[in-house]
Amino acid sequence: MGEAPDTYAAWKDSPLDFSIDNGFRPIVELWARARVAWETMRCDGAAEVDGLTLVVSHNACGQALICTALGLDETHFRSFDFPNCGAAEVAFEAGGGKGEQARWRWRLPAEAGDGQWRTGPVEQQLLDKGSVSGY
Repeated sequence: MGEAPDTYAAWKDSPLDFSIDNGFRPIVELWARARVAWETMRCDGAAEVDGLTLVVSHNACGQALICTALGLDETHFRSFDFPNCGAAEVAFEAGGGKGEQARWRWRLPAEAGDGQWRTGPVEQQLLDKGSVSGY
């Protein structure tokens, strides 16, 4: 922040347009990597993997993973907070495919982990709820 106030201001004001190193756009790239991560985690070659997968990440990556699982693009960056020490559970509807539905729920922290599944309209839920403290 102190060494590059203009760069920091650009990041804070417009994270989707923010670019570094010859056009690298961190948030757009993060969402693209999250989509690939789901494809990799959920498939072993052509066959779907059954069971559970634990993913550990930081805030922005957690946001990207939940949003891409729910079919939301990078314009949803900062639509909700992924809290420190937070945990979310994502479940994909059996049968799979590009048009499949996912649902999610907070598991931690305790005040947010009410155990209730969240399903569509997902976009409105994220925007209405704002952050974990709203649950």
